[in-house]
Amino acid sequence: MFRDHVKLAFKNLRHRITRSFLTLLGIAIGIMAIISLMALGEGMQQAITGELSSLSDSIIVSIGGGVFSSFSGSSSVGEYLTERDITDIERIQGIKDISTQLSGSALAEYNGETTIVSLTGMDINVMMIQFGSTSLEAGSFLVDGEQNNIMVGYSIAHETFDHDITVGSRIKISGEKFFVTGIFAYQGIGSLTSADSI
Repeated sequence: MFRDHVKLAFKNLRHRITRSFLTLLGIAIGIMAIISLMALGEGMQQAITGELSSLSDSIIVSIGGGVFSSFSGSSSVGEYLTERDITDIERIQGIKDISTQLSGSALAEYNGETTIVSLTGMDINVMMIQFGSTSLEAGSFLVDGEQNNIMVGYSIAHETFDHDITVGSRIKISGEKFFVTGIFAYQGIGSLTSADSI
């Protein structure tokens, strides 16, 4: 019985050689296509991963929240990384260096006017890395050891209040006095590290 089936199969293959060949060819092409697509996908994934890795070796972690002071004088603080969090992150394998930055909003008072402004606090070294190549309209960058000194962006200096802020101006932020040591030059929307609104 089995031999009869085998003989019949070979007989059909001989009589329908063209159809048999086309069937085998289709199966072979299908298998090759699947293997090629898998190889192409894997290659593209590795290429994209390599390109992204070469662009930057920095990872930015954003917690959200920040500091906000209302017109009534009350303030609330959002979540932020604690010293313990930073120590834990430093222990992670592959971490070479870590720096922190705190952003939020607060109530600012200048020349009798009051408004809410965006604030960014960071280490001096981090500031120089991020904004060191940014032009200044006036004044100078902050230096280590300075107390209650700030730098302001172009928009804050010239568009936020009725009177322009100048180097040496005194601004109250959440009731505390700060002195302006530098004003960033206009950067525009296209700048990667625009300091116009800080």
